[in-house]
Amino acid sequence: MIAWKDLRDWLKEVEKIGELARIKEEVDWDEELSALTYLTGKKIGGPALFFENVKGYPKGNRVLSNILGSSLPSA
Repeated sequence: MIAWKDLRDWLKEVEKIGELARIKEEVDWDEELSALTYLTGKKIGGPALFFENVKGYPKGNRVLSNILGSSLPSA
């Protein structure tokens, strides 16, 4: 069993194994962010997405999505 102290530890581990995509470009929270998450989730084993620049929100506010990835093929 693997234990992490906090989300930062988990992010480091996931990034180390290549399963975290950091998205530094500005994304719109209303449609872009969810569309990217949806499309990534349709890919088997898609990475977790870490949005670092969400339009309309102060610097430092970030969003993590698709943390479990997709384990089933899309229909």
